[in-house]
Amino acid sequence: MISKHIKTRKDGKSSATDALRYGEGLKVDRETGELLDKSHRTRIGNFGLVDDGVYTGRDIAEMSELMDLAAIEMQANCDLNTRISADKKLAHFVVSYNQDKPTEAVLRDTEDSMLAVMKLDKNHFATFLHNDNGHWHLHIFASRIEKEKPHRGNSLWHDQINRDKVCREIEMRHGLAHDNGLHQINDLGQIVEIPRAERQAKRDAKPVGISDQAKTTEIYSGEKSFQTWANEIRIGDRLKHAKSWKDLHAAAAAYGCEVKEKSGGFVLCPAGQKGGISLSKIGLKKLPEKYGVFEKSEPGPQESSEIPPLAESKEKTYKPGPLLDNGKTHYARWKESKVAFQIVKNDRGNAQREDHALTRQRLRVQHKSELAKIRATTPRPDQFAAISIAKMNQTVALATLNDIFAKERKSLRDELAKTAPGNTFRDFLVIQAAKGDDIALGLARRYGWEEATDVLRQREVDQLKIVAAVQGQEDLPAPRLQITHQVERNGTVIYDFGNGRKIIDSAISKQVQLNAAAAHSPQAIATALRFATTKFGNTLSLTGTTEFQRLAVETAVSQRLGIKFADPELEAYRAQLEAQQRTKARLGASETRSKSRNRPDEIGTPGSSITPTDTGAKHIPPIQTTRQAPHEAEKRVVVAPEAGHQGLDSGPAPEIDFLAEIHQQIDLAKAAAAPGSSLANSTTTEADHEVSGSGVILAANVGFVAVLDRHKVQIYKVSELVKNLTYDGLDTTGGCFVKGNELLRKRGADGMRTVVTEKRLHMQSPENRKDNRGVGR
Repeated sequence: MISKHIKTRKDGKSSATDALRYGEGLKVDRETGELLDKSHRTRIGNFGLVDDGVYTGRDIAEMSELMDLAAIEMQANCDLNTRISADKKLAHFVVSYNQDKPTEAVLRDTEDSMLAVMKLDKNHFATFLHNDNGHWHLHIFASRIEKEKPHRGNSLWHDQINRDKVCREIEMRHGLAHDNGLHQINDLGQIVEIPRAERQAKRDAKPVGISDQAKTTEIYSGEKSFQTWANEIRIGDRLKHAKSWKDLHAAAAAYGCEVKEKSGGFVLCPAGQKGGISLSKIGLKKLPEKYGVFEKSEPGPQESSEIPPLAESKEKTYKPGPLLDNGKTHYARWKESKVAFQIVKNDRGNAQREDHALTRQRLRVQHKSELAKIRATTPRPDQFAAISIAKMNQTVALATLNDIFAKERKSLRDELAKTAPGNTFRDFLVIQAAKGDDIALGLARRYGWEEATDVLRQREVDQLKIVAAVQGQEDLPAPRLQITHQVERNGTVIYDFGNGRKIIDSAISKQVQLNAAAAHSPQAIATALRFATTKFGNTLSLTGTTEFQRLAVETAVSQRLGIKFADPELEAYRAQLEAQQRTKARLGASETRSKSRNRPDEIGTPGSSITPTDTGAKHIPPIQTTRQAPHEAEKRVVVAPEAGHQGLDSGPAPEIDFLAEIHQQIDLAKAAAAPGSSLANSTTTEADHEVSGSGVILAANVGFVAVLDRHKVQIYKVSELVKNLTYDGLDTTGGCFVKGNELLRKRGADGMRTVVTEKRLHMQSPENRKDNRGVGR
């Protein structure tokens, strides 16, 4: 066993959320688009929002929510200490078990012993078992801030020595193989610390190598690191001739490098870049004793007569390249492909952003023009209602656009990803290998082989369900595959979203109100909140039951409405939920919301939706206004806010809402229509069954029939159409109301009649096949 203290992020932005999500493996796989669940076993302790214990085999969505809640609590406790910088509030350690999967007893002992020796066992902690790098290892994340007052921070004094001793103790208790470290076990079975001088001698005797970070980078990218290059050309032998800081800077500059101070020591790195290699690793030690206080290099060329002339070398300066010599041609191709792809990517992205901005601008101009027309032509008593309707149109249209644009952006990203040359050289090799490049395949396989371990091999067996194998001396490539409203006399507008859900834009109370059914519908609440922001701004106050208020906050967060709340408790709840909202977004919340909009309780203005195709060119029609006579408006049930309105009356929704369903079919048909066509620019209204009309059937179900009548879609009730029906086809089962057939409503001697003309050839009578000229045209 070996343990390591992982350094905090260099940008100082370490957070409990990032730490725990990393540990659980809540990261999107670039190839599959799915979340990676790296943790084979998760344990959390000393929490209040979540249950302490060991978690294995849980659903990734459940673990994602669990980690976000735990992170909220851990981060809140860390923030109670304002004296310590953010990079010193969380501790991250890794304990490696090499190739053998540790037992539960070993894991428990490791966790408890490590946390206890560092005095972190009373603080929030979380551990995660991984094997993604080919070795079984345990990540330990712990808060360094005490839970109890005065919330002091833990300095982790001598943590390296203490952790190493714990490793030896666990090895002895569980019979594990002993690894090298700061302690050893003597002949008497005692754990003793190795003297510093002896440890230093061992380090000096070791061959020059590269850091773990550089090694990981090489494995991931397939590119040669600066440290490997420096060791290959033995740059230390060149620099050791320097007799002063000036000479050292001159020698480094000859190789395109520079010497810097870092963490109490000195590093050699490419000029103007970060990273590098410690000078002590290339043989330059105790430099202050030789040259005195460190002197920075002077601007301009560095020269020194004390340094011998530089021999000609093909690798005079460091340039990123492939680790394998025979991969240079492919590496050059990858670099060229990256440059060409970046130009295409930028052009496509800029074009899409410009198109989206232009579409939004057209919508705003249209909205302003409509408002100006209302103010200029509408009588003052009617202006409030008219402006309210216009703003509702704008709210619905913008919401629809946002959904469409999000899908278009994702579609573009997916399309570009299919043609990308790969983020790393290794990615490029895999892509080229898939296209039949045998050399690329060989290079990719060599990279894979060099990092292979027994753990990775076993994981492949498990994932691919392999039960047999054949070995040989050669390694050859093998094949692997989617509103109705009424206006009161006082100017209040009542929007009916179906299923009893109503939103009231009150002219007398200056509120956006919801009835009982709407207050329990997230879709109605979302629309109400969006509408309210156009009226009152982005900071809102809520009144009503606690259940409604919490649901409103949850809806605002889940829909990304960008709303804040005047009530401090609600605002705090919103902030808490945003962490969970980020998780749900990664889990496909956008797909879930898209599905919810296609359910029968869909919120939307029939005929006002914007379709994905050519949104900028389409007219966005207004909500159809129906002024009710006073006696008709009084038919609604009026409930006072205290009794039924939620400050902003109905029964349960039926299992199937055929009216909502027919609206869905209409919207789908509009979406598929050509831009500028009659259907695409049509409005949708419920037909007056006592008025004549004719058109082509657009959609139908058990309860309703939608007919395209010029630039208007009329919705008829089937129960009214069948009262006096004439049909000229052969469908004796009553299925005459089908898409494409023609429908005529006209008044006869016996009242209103419905005439349906069959347009399906196989359902027409012989007479109609000879003279199929339609009816009522």
